[in-house]
Amino acid sequence: MDIGAELKGKVGPLPLYWWLLIMTAVAGGAWLLLKKKKGSTGQTGTPGTPCTMGDGSAGTWDSTGTVCQATTVSTVNSFAGTGGGRGWRGQSTTATGTSTPAATAAASTPAATAATTPPAGNPITTGTGTGNPNSGNWSFPAPQVKVTGASKTSTQLKISWTPVKGPGGQSPASYTVEIRRGGQLIRQNAVPGTSYTESGLSKGTTGLTINVWANGGPLAPTHGTATT
Repeated sequence: MDIGAELKGKVGPLPLYWWLLIMTAVAGGAWLLLKKKKGSTGQTGTPGTPCTMGDGSAGTWDSTGTVCQATTVSTVNSFAGTGGGRGWRGQSTTATGTSTPAATAAASTPAATAATTPPAGNPITTGTGTGNPNSGNWSFPAPQVKVTGASKTSTQLKISWTPVKGPGGQSPASYTVEIRRGGQLIRQNAVPGTSYTESGLSKGTTGLTINVWANGGPLAPTHGTATT
């Protein structure tokens, strides 16, 4: 058989070998199109891993793992090089800036706390109390007591006294008023002010001893006394 003559034989308007060339070209184009489509959408992979694109070039799977996309090549302008030449395309690594953390502020040192030392000295004796006001060894002074309205027939007695202060200016919490007849206790009351009226006495208001002292100091105070 003469193959050359067969190929040159016409099939329709064209020789047979022309039909073979056309069919080969069409089949090849269809194969490339199918391969490209399959490479870009028909395959899957792990996001960020290398893949081959439909045109045969290298790529990387996108974040969904369904699209093989071109790998981005980072370029940087560089003026460094041999002899000062300019190389505008750097290697395919992205330049990473290094941030230097701000210097940590020096730790502040708190100022030394001054020790509080009570003033030293000998116990104080003044007209406003006795003892050291910064310790527990002081007491209130005795108030001056005044009594009015005393009589043999009266049952009421009015008592008043001067206010007192401790050696450091301390004020008493209250005053105690004590009424005695012949050494026997008749009445004892705490009074917030500096006066007191007793109206429940019998047998008159004479022959009484009235003692008054300030309350609240650490040591027992001396008392002021008046008699009727």
